[in-house]
Amino acid sequence: MSARRAPNNNLIMKNSITTNDIEHCAVDFSNASLYLSAIQTITSVMACACTSILICWIVPSSMASAVRTLTLTCLVGGCMMYKPLRIGQVHGLNLVFSALRPSVAIYISCLVLQTLLHTCTQSIEEVSSWRHIVFHAAIFFMMTSGIWRAVYPLSKTDTPFLLTAVSLLVVAFLPPPAVSMQGSLCQAVNLLDAAERLARALIFSSVYTLFVYISSPTDNQYGGTLVCIMRAGAASVWTLGAFLPLLIFCIPQCCIAIWKRLRIDYEHGPHSPLFTHNSKSHQNTYNELPVRTPPSSDTNETELTDDTRTALQQLSDKHDTNSKNSLLHESSALTMQYLSDTDTPLVHSSAKTISLNSGPLVFRPIVQQQQQQFHIHAPSTTISQERMAEIASSIEEN
Repeated sequence: MSARRAPNNNLIMKNSITTNDIEHCAVDFSNASLYLSAIQTITSVMACACTSILICWIVPSSMASAVRTLTLTCLVGGCMMYKPLRIGQVHGLNLVFSALRPSVAIYISCLVLQTLLHTCTQSIEEVSSWRHIVFHAAIFFMMTSGIWRAVYPLSKTDTPFLLTAVSLLVVAFLPPPAVSMQGSLCQAVNLLDAAERLARALIFSSVYTLFVYISSPTDNQYGGTLVCIMRAGAASVWTLGAFLPLLIFCIPQCCIAIWKRLRIDYEHGPHSPLFTHNSKSHQNTYNELPVRTPPSSDTNETELTDDTRTALQQLSDKHDTNSKNSLLHESSALTMQYLSDTDTPLVHSSAKTISLNSGPLVFRPIVQQQQQQFHIHAPSTTISQERMAEIASSIEEN
């Protein structure tokens, strides 16, 4: 009976930790696959808008149900935003997608609130009221908040979000007059109104996605993703209720946001959150290491510093005259001692030069110069001690 090999749980845990570190600790904005989530988000919001319109067209007015439309719309949005589109391995994809996913919830919530607005009424005709002015004034302040966030995309202040929150609170207490059966989840709109609703969904999802990428969190610590969702939603929610001509202001809002973010990245460089990898690469670290020169092949020579060379040169200049005489005397003494100890004939086929390489480097040129001037020419016969004494005395006299 063969024993089955148990799976290595430590290896599986190590691989999962490594994957989580790659996905959550850095956002690779240079990877084009990261922006597939933006297309997925815009398509999902557009699909929710189309679902809410088509259900109201298909079902007769007598059978219209806001609950049914809401359920189908949520199913479509949930299925399309269940998992992010992925091509290869993208750093930070899950982190960005977690901030993009609530866009569908925000859009559906606006549809629900608009439907609730027209429930508690029996009026079938729209009437003019001063509350329309309050509503559009609140929308104007929301638009101002969105442009404010575009001017300071990475600012830590939450004043634009508070301005949007106060404006929504005013609309909640002073809503525009309600009209029966005019809600987004139960009204069968005409083609122009359907086109307007699709345009609002497209603009909202585009602005929301842009602000998520501009101020995307670098990590999920301290609710970074939640803060990004709140700021992006506050900067884009005005497009769902603004008067139709005011939607043109979303173009300068997006242009300002992009320009400001690019300017911040240009000024701050690696310190900007866009560059999450602030440390130097291993290659740069290796290139900055000092390069050491290999030792010389001449082992007889030693490397001297500038101070040592200067001191030796001064010593050489000081004892230049005495060194010549001392070298000559030492050479003659060594020769006589060798002949007296060995008592053998000194025979040379050519002139021999006495080489003294034991001194410092600075004295070697002097030794070489003396070697050129002083040569011991040995005859072909035996030299007596008297002859060597005469040669030594003549050398000392010179």
